[in-house]
Amino acid sequence: MQSLHPALVHFPIAFILLACCAELLRACCGRPAIETVRFIVWAGLLGLIAAYFSGPEEIEDINNLSLQSAFAAHQNTARFTLWVYPVAVLLIELHMRAQALGRHLAWPVWALRVILVASALLVGVTGLRGGELVHVFGVKTAVPIKTILP
Repeated sequence: MQSLHPALVHFPIAFILLACCAELLRACCGRPAIETVRFIVWAGLLGLIAAYFSGPEEIEDINNLSLQSAFAAHQNTARFTLWVYPVAVLLIELHMRAQALGRHLAWPVWALRVILVASALLVGVTGLRGGELVHVFGVKTAVPIKTILP
């Protein structure tokens, strides 16, 4: 059976980048509404969890050390993103609860922005490393690219 990972990875990339851009736009212009950013942050978390757990545990070609190293780097960056990004969910929920109680705390919003920027960078690096696995090493492709190119 084919892995769903190649199809699912696009969702966290899109939603995490969109969440970062939406929150930075909200910081500059006051729009979109915090509820919109909250929705995008949650969608990013769901996509991240689905993409992470749909990925393979290991690569079949255990003799190729460069491939193993690239795969380990991809996995490590994905794992780090999986630990960092949920903090954005906690921070936006803390901000929303504080607002509901009539309190306006500034630090969760600023921390959220830092976490979203860090998460956008992390998901970008993870995607870059995943792309390297596919396009350089030929993982899950019919003919490895390295055999085609000189």
